[in-house]
Amino acid sequence: MLTRIWKCFQIELIKAVRLYLPWIGIVCTIGATILWGLTVSNFSNVEPDQAFFFVAVACQASLTSIIPFFLLLFSASLLAGETSMGTIRLLLARPLGRGELLAGKFLAAVFYAAVLVACNLAAAAIMGAIRFDFAPVRVDGEILHATVSLIGDFVLASLVILAPLMALSAFGLWLSSMCRQLITALAAAVGIYFFTETVKLFVRGNDWRLSDWLFTSYLDEPYGLVASLCQGFPGSWTSSDMSRGGILSIASLAIFLGLAFHQFSRRDLNT
Repeated sequence: MLTRIWKCFQIELIKAVRLYLPWIGIVCTIGATILWGLTVSNFSNVEPDQAFFFVAVACQASLTSIIPFFLLLFSASLLAGETSMGTIRLLLARPLGRGELLAGKFLAAVFYAAVLVACNLAAAAIMGAIRFDFAPVRVDGEILHATVSLIGDFVLASLVILAPLMALSAFGLWLSSMCRQLITALAAAVGIYFFTETVKLFVRGNDWRLSDWLFTSYLDEPYGLVASLCQGFPGSWTSSDMSRGGILSIASLAIFLGLAFHQFSRRDLNT
């Protein structure tokens, strides 16, 4: 089974390389980071020696806008694209189960999320090196966070951010499993995401907020923590916000993957 899933994953990567959408997402992610780096001095208070802070803020900005948008488009197209073109039955004609096909496509979406994060981080680091200087974080002349420590924090943030991105990939894949037309899946994924992101700003009670219980609210949390550390503010990887974001992401991932498997396994692909 694992061999078939891995083979399906490889096939999905080959197909993705030949499509325009994944490349557009990569180019837009890198381009937005470069553009932000070229204009940052006009609206930001980034100091000349705060390249680490710039990288963290640049990554944080992309993870609340461009990266979720293109990741949703990619994941929502994985099954709906096959269904709309009629190629889904050809894939399942091989010795490949529906669960294995779903797993292979999910791994492809997670890999694409990792590529977007890596491209964003690399572009931000290059612009940070061009516009600013990488230096340790100092408070009153004393080193609070060394360069090696900050690099470790960025690596950790890049790994932690994969949890909510995996949940977002599973959400897009679930919608893709329900739609027979590609355009329907894409519109549903993007529409629901931005509608939810807007509504959550206004739904709140006396001591609770809807945004606190949605995993998408924590997409910028890891790099936000790194940005705080880069400015000398206290922060912890085991804070309540980080823990809640991780728990919500894992729970959402399990729910959406379960829904996608349930929907896809019961779906009649002959109509």
